[in-house]
Amino acid sequence: MNDSILRDVCYVDTNIFVYLHDSSAPDKQHVSAQLCAAFAQTGRGRISVQVLSEWRNTMMRKFSGVVDKEMRRQFIRLLEAWHSRWPSPRLSSCGQRS
Repeated sequence: MNDSILRDVCYVDTNIFVYLHDSSAPDKQHVSAQLCAAFAQTGRGRISVQVLSEWRNTMMRKFSGVVDKEMRRQFIRLLEAWHSRWPSPRLSSCGQRS
């Protein structure tokens, strides 16, 4: 994992959160779990309101049989350490300043 990502404050893409639940892609699931844990621990991960909406829509479409209230509650608990906000023009994605 690129350590410079963990030094920057950055917005995390929806796919990172989707892969947390995708057992058909174990390598991606493992990396996404590492990233989420690292960003939660450092407090440097950011998630936009758009990502929250995209996560819900993607999960309902891709995993319709397994998305229930408890999964949504777990996701919300995961994000408690994160700072949800509208995207800033200064931060476009991890490690890249616009």
